[in-house]
Amino acid sequence: KTYPTVLAPTTTDVPFVAGTDNGNSIDGEQMRYQISKDGITLDIDGRRQGNEYRIFSGRQLIITSANKNITKVEFTCTKSGTTTYGPAGFKANQGTYTYSGKVGIWIGSANEIVFTASPQVRATQIIVTYEGDAVMNTVGTDTISGFNDADCEINYILNWQVVDCSTPDDS
Repeated sequence: KTYPTVLAPTTTDVPFVAGTDNGNSIDGEQMRYQISKDGITLDIDGRRQGNEYRIFSGRQLIITSANKNITKVEFTCTKSGTTTYGPAGFKANQGTYTYSGKVGIWIGSANEIVFTASPQVRATQIIVTYEGDAVMNTVGTDTISGFNDADCEINYILNWQVVDCSTPDDS
């Protein structure tokens, strides 16, 4: 049997590690700086100190992608939950932002996301995931019963299900 092929999106992770990925000061006073890597730019209104990215309360972290949509941002913070310096301090201008323990995760689709801190947030690592190019994948099939067409197949495509069937049998 021949299985269909589909275009499946890929993703690429770009990790930013404080103390390793340091960037350049924008204002000359080390209170605002940019870090660019693999087409992703972090514009941090705060400071990098030691192994921490510090986004001060009331200030912003702006993450932009040069040419692909960002689909996920993961922060590893120095403190947990709602404590000062923890991931609960971020509010995103779009998408969905959640946190658990020391980790905050943004999910969405945008080429620019603005995170506003309140209170101050301190992160040791920020991983930005963006859409890659689509690749051809072969899709497997399973057969189900209860439909007029005995060979009804469900094609599983990543997280989606495409059903190629006739009308269900009402008997």
